Amino acid sequence: MKLEELPLIIVSIDQGVPLLSSEWSILIHENLLDYESTRKIKEGSHFYVCFSTNENSALDLTNFEKAIGYTGPIGLKCTLKSTTTIEELKEMTCVPIEEVYLKKVTATKDSLSASAFPVEFDKDISDDTLSIELMSFIIFICSKIGSFPKTEISELKKSTDLLSLSNRVASAFFKENFDKYIYLQTTEESERVKMVITNLLEANDSLIDLSIKDFILLNQVKNDQMSTPRFFSSKNKKSTKQTKSKTKRSYPDHVRKVLEKESKRLSRTPGSSLESQAIQNYIETIQEVPWLKYSEEKPDLDSMVESITETHYGLKEVKTHILQHLVLESHLDEQIGTVLCFVGPPGTGKTSIAKSIAKATGREIIRIALGGVSDESEIRGHRRTYVAAKPGRLIDGLIKVKQMNPVIILDEVDKLDKGTRGDPTSALLELLDPEQNNEFIDRFVEIPIDLSKALFICTANYEEQIPQALRDRLELIYFKEYEKEERLEILKTYIYPNLIQKYQMDSFDIQISDCFFEEFAKEKSLRNLEKNISKILKSILVEFKIKKIQQIELNSESKKYLNTTKPQTSKIGFNNDQTTTT
Repeated sequence: MKLEELPLIIVSIDQGVPLLSSEWSILIHENLLDYESTRKIKEGSHFYVCFSTNENSALDLTNFEKAIGYTGPIGLKCTLKSTTTIEELKEMTCVPIEEVYLKKVTATKDSLSASAFPVEFDKDISDDTLSIELMSFIIFICSKIGSFPKTEISELKKSTDLLSLSNRVASAFFKENFDKYIYLQTTEESERVKMVITNLLEANDSLIDLSIKDFILLNQVKNDQMSTPRFFSSKNKKSTKQTKSKTKRSYPDHVRKVLEKESKRLSRTPGSSLESQAIQNYIETIQEVPWLKYSEEKPDLDSMVESITETHYGLKEVKTHILQHLVLESHLDEQIGTVLCFVGPPGTGKTSIAKSIAKATGREIIRIALGGVSDESEIRGHRRTYVAAKPGRLIDGLIKVKQMNPVIILDEVDKLDKGTRGDPTSALLELLDPEQNNEFIDRFVEIPIDLSKALFICTANYEEQIPQALRDRLELIYFKEYEKEERLEILKTYIYPNLIQKYQMDSFDIQISDCFFEEFAKEKSLRNLEKNISKILKSILVEFKIKKIQQIELNSESKKYLNTTKPQTSKIGFNNDQTTTT
């Protein structure tokens, strides 16, 4: 089939997805105006439209292969109707005249074009009697829906074939742009008809109790009693049965209702369609959330005190504050809603002591690093209407730990970045507010989730960099740098023995003088202190294994193993000995 090449415009589905012969006003992405091919589109000329499921502001028009990778292969051939130039209003009014299959996209610095050919629909409903019954059935249902435009019903009766009737109903009745997008990407007549009937019945469930029961076809559709449906795909029967079997697990009532609704919707959706895959993924995600599972372990106060004390040296004031919090919750036998925030320099044990709290309370850990996060969807999740949508990190964490009351560590809340895709700080305000987090809404799951029994712990390096609104919800606990005597004890008791065990170097003859620990304890950051000892141990391991040395003594001279000498560098294009004169 001959390909026709025309200018291409990429449009987000949030601007609407029109069907044939209806006027459509769209905004032109500002980057598209840089193309000469776009600027040459005049009144009456033709062009192609390619749909993307990304929001208009998020379209990546610097990489067209990536942008088009999120779209379906079906687009529209349109004709420009507006008389205003694109440069003036950055928008156009056009009329879709043909559905096309976009075969090839060509992008240069001056133009963006595509080659395409008209879509040939698979009219797989060959039974004329069945087609007439379906047309009558669709028109009857539309007449019973109060929200369906009455003027359209008279036009529907003039339709001469099932596909054009289906297209007209979809254009007039489908509310969600994503539903229209899925409809447009479907090239089988039977699947388009099924999508229309499914949407009509979902809006008109009460019709089952009316005289519509006389329609045998309705009983076949609603009760799935057709042995071999002529116009319904049977590919998702297996997945539907699996979904129903999973719903026998225990769920809260409001979750069970959603699962039942989505399972019915899945059973009426073509198994090969993108919508079917999206529904199946949504159902599986809801089923994986541990809705009614909680850690039942309740350690006694003595074991909690012992766990916190043994795992960290020093930090007397911090431990006292934490134990006061844990003892109060143990006494009340419930969460008090306080969010702890550990503030202090790097390497002072903020994250590690948060992990010790989880161990002391017998809970699992969800750790979410927030440094540099600028997308609100990282916390709230993506809306289901987007391709490759997924829940936020919090829901992912709950699914992994399989309990609803874990210890949730939010690292580096002072390093959040407000970007163009929402403010993650605003999402944290809801998450960390005990008055709101009992009904936290993830945009993908869209079901209230009770997080009131989880223990939230935040960490930060700089108090002043925590947004004020967020700081008001936190109980700040300050970590100070360790004194040299404390670092010396930590080095001897924790860091060195742990690294020896980690590297399995117990069998080597290593002699240690006191000056070795004294020298390295001068490093103020425990993190850097551990790195230095690790470098030294790896260096002497080479001495033992390669040079076959039998014994090594570690002393103040062992700093030579760190190799801290910086290499000489020069700027590219300049000589090191070149001088500048004025």
